[in-house]
Amino acid sequence: MVTHRLDHARLADRVVVLAGGRVVEDGGFTELASAGGPFARLCEEAARVSR
Repeated sequence: MVTHRLDHARLADRVVVLAGGRVVEDGGFTELASAGGPFARLCEEAARVSR
């Protein structure tokens, strides 16, 4: 599946994050959300917007 929605990404076994046409992160949702990288920043921003 390809998605920009975090609620859909949460359902995946594996999340691959692309930036500039390159893979910048690869792993499970929880792992990446707590790793401090681009995906974690995306999750943090989504949480701020939803408040």
